[in-house]
Amino acid sequence: MKRKKSWLRAVTAGVLALSMLPMTGCQSGGEDSTADSGSGEGAIDVAVIVKSMASTYWNSVWDACNDLEKEFGSEVNIIRLGPNEEKTELQQQEIEKAISQGVDAIVLAACDPEAENDTLQKAADANIKIVTIDSDVNFDGRSCYLGTDNIRAAEAAAQYSADILGGEGKIGIIYHGDATTATDRRETFEDYLSGESSGVEDMPAGAGSKQNNSVTEETDAEGNPVAVETAAEEEVVSYDGIKVVNQLDGQSDWEASKEAAKKLILEDQVDLIFGTNSKGAWGACVAIQELLDEGKISEGQVHVVGFDYFSNDGTDAGDYFANGILDATLVQNPYNMGYMGVRYAMDLVNGQPVTSVVDTGVTVVTPENLDSEDVQFLISH
Repeated sequence: MKRKKSWLRAVTAGVLALSMLPMTGCQSGGEDSTADSGSGEGAIDVAVIVKSMASTYWNSVWDACNDLEKEFGSEVNIIRLGPNEEKTELQQQEIEKAISQGVDAIVLAACDPEAENDTLQKAADANIKIVTIDSDVNFDGRSCYLGTDNIRAAEAAAQYSADILGGEGKIGIIYHGDATTATDRRETFEDYLSGESSGVEDMPAGAGSKQNNSVTEETDAEGNPVAVETAAEEEVVSYDGIKVVNQLDGQSDWEASKEAAKKLILEDQVDLIFGTNSKGAWGACVAIQELLDEGKISEGQVHVVGFDYFSNDGTDAGDYFANGILDATLVQNPYNMGYMGVRYAMDLVNGQPVTSVVDTGVTVVTPENLDSEDVQFLISH
């Protein structure tokens, strides 16, 4: 029988804080990754490459970069790169640009888990250290990944959605293309409700970072993080009355997500929409508002659970909380991704081992906890 951990109970109370937890052992990219490739005189050059410069989601990463430059001064030179549109081929050009500039390390939020591997191989061949944040790649040469544990986050979203529906209803999903984040979130969400997801084991806690939600400092004799039992397990109720009836690709586009949401509502007659990223959540909220204005649905007929604290076209998640359209959104910690991503890149260049996968945390934000200090920090950085 499928089980859950008692931390999921926090979802019904409105808050889920998943702290930074390294999920595997230590590794460094490439056979000579411990060599001192750029730690001599002068600054360490780190290229931070995001999915799109047009998205406000990455502002938190730039905030982290600004703080790191103040903290380390001339020790690090951070080069901010990214395409104007979230397209793999455009991001590949940004990676090529970083390689041509001879950077020591690349911190990448990948648009696609596979398509950029040839370009990343060029970087690895040039002894450039590769760190991924937010979305990982299936590339052996990357040294570490820092981002949301999307399995846990999607299970939390599914649990919260089931609570909203009272154990019965139809759900539609708007996902964002082929990114690993989209695949993990939508597949786990559906599996959890169907009873196929077995969850994840408790994971060892690791060194914290600036503005980390929770820091565990227990280590073994060698100073390595040790596993900490965080919660007991218990059985969960069945969700036989809830079905995911359709999943549509919002293409990580505001308007495409809105049209997908209208299709789910009008044709599939869903009771709840789960948006796997900010654009999917925004699209669902705007679609509901427009259908309400047109008299095609009634208030409270369709619920929304999303990802990220979205802002677009003069509105943000707070506005949709206020008018009752948005029920919850899972807010990630891109500040931590950026801060730790650059720190780990610097460590790699200096020949230091790093944890290969780190969970940077997620918080379920609802109208009840929106004004709390921790949530306000997350949505303002």
